[in-house]
Amino acid sequence: MRKDESVLVAPASGIVELADAGILEGRQVQGRQVLFRISGNGVAEGNPSVKLKKAKAVFEQSRSDYERAAELYVDKLITQKEYLQHKTQYTNARVEYETLKDHFSDGLGAVRSPNQGWIRDVFVGEGDYVQAGDKMATVIRKDKMLLKAEVSQQHASRLNDIVGAKFQTPRGQIYTTESLNGRVLSRGKAMSEQSHYIPVYFEIDGHSDLIPGSFVNVFLLGREKKDVIALPREAFIEEQGNYFVFVEQDGEFVKRPVVPGITDGEAMLVRQGLQPGEQVVTHGAYQVKLSQTSSSLPHGHSH
Repeated sequence: MRKDESVLVAPASGIVELADAGILEGRQVQGRQVLFRISGNGVAEGNPSVKLKKAKAVFEQSRSDYERAAELYVDKLITQKEYLQHKTQYTNARVEYETLKDHFSDGLGAVRSPNQGWIRDVFVGEGDYVQAGDKMATVIRKDKMLLKAEVSQQHASRLNDIVGAKFQTPRGQIYTTESLNGRVLSRGKAMSEQSHYIPVYFEIDGHSDLIPGSFVNVFLLGREKKDVIALPREAFIEEQGNYFVFVEQDGEFVKRPVVPGITDGEAMLVRQGLQPGEQVVTHGAYQVKLSQTSSSLPHGHSH
């Protein structure tokens, strides 16, 4: 989720020092953990130590002026407008000084992770020079993740029927948006210049097995269909584009051609070839095929 990605920027110009040698992509970090420090040694312009000293001087002077103005205002020796001007100057100077003081100590600017998560990108290295505002790293929270499905244009009219999704990781695990507290965020109304597909976005809970940026096979789920025949995908045998299942007849397993329909990643509809009530092999269909093939092999003898 974009709102869970934080970009860490340099608070001042200076030389980068890594907090430790393990500041690398994929590193788990804690909230407020120091990842980088910025040293002003050898830097004239924008030196953090100089900025902190100047901010402190301005803060102390504005505080003194504000306290004096408060006394004068009570005695009605200055107007309310003048009093409020001093108060505003003091407030701004205090915020700037406390911000700098929080970031800098002993001439080093601390760049901290804003929350618990992991490092996605590191843009700087030990000894690099950065200017104030330069990107240094990005930190990702894994509380929530974004699932993006790219849908072919031919299914554009069916996007409003989508209520959820199943998706399969490269390792073969199948997850559902329902099990991950997911919801549909948006259904694309147009294609982007970079893709000829229509995007559909889901928000899901983060999971340790899901790697942001990885590719998965997505099966979009529409409204529930009634009065249909559906079998687990492993019940189907595919041979050169044709599909078969094994049906029990008189105590034997008979291979029967079927016309499959759509799938949700785990089950597949049967459009033709089966009748309600028939017994079908739903697990181990390939083992049945292999056993029938081996038993039908001709036997011979060699001398």
